[in-house]
Amino acid sequence: MNYRKLCQLALYCSMLLATPVLAAGPQLVAEQSELSFGEVFQGEKVERVFLFRNAGDAPLLIERVKSSCGCTAALVSSSELAPGATGELRAVFDSARFSGEVQKSIYLYTNDPARPMGQFVMRGTVRQEVTIVPPLADLGEVKAGATKEVRLVLTNQGKETIPLYGVDVLAPDLTAELAATAVSPGASVELRLKSAPGAERKRLNGYLLVKTGSGRVPELRVPVYGSVVAPAGTAR
Repeated sequence: MNYRKLCQLALYCSMLLATPVLAAGPQLVAEQSELSFGEVFQGEKVERVFLFRNAGDAPLLIERVKSSCGCTAALVSSSELAPGATGELRAVFDSARFSGEVQKSIYLYTNDPARPMGQFVMRGTVRQEVTIVPPLADLGEVKAGATKEVRLVLTNQGKETIPLYGVDVLAPDLTAELAATAVSPGASVELRLKSAPGAERKRLNGYLLVKTGSGRVPELRVPVYGSVVAPAGTAR
């Protein structure tokens, strides 16, 4: 074999290697199956776009999209991808009801015979901009006709000063007040809860609604628990 034929053979082989080989039938391939949204404050919404392609030699049909709780997903591209074409899947995560480490999944159902369901994952951490410790007010046992006070601590873990507009008390025989009208970043404010139940009361169950100027957390809900007991030597 002469030099010219060797060169032609080498060129032909390189062209074969450079040409992508399509799988038989439709084939779903994720360009990114996992994306991180880093760290966000509770109440923020996060949007990410996942890319995928049809690596097969037949049209890939997107039959439906399903997402886990707290996440919505929509197909941006066409529901039918030609061989070699790329699609987009947009996912939006609403962090309002979540905290800590979070993982949300989006499922793509297709006509890929080998992989009929593709999974895409969003990961990240949700921080609370405003916290109340303890997260519930446990009054324990309160004597009828007596006054008992419980103190909670509200902390601003964000980066801006948050106005405090007051507390709505959704329970009888309870009063509550905040020690300040605003809380600076990193600072804390006391929330004082007082109970003075009458003799006819048996339980002290309800909620405190703390109103704030935070765009992410405009309201904090604090459960209240307690029971009323008769004073010593008094029958109920």
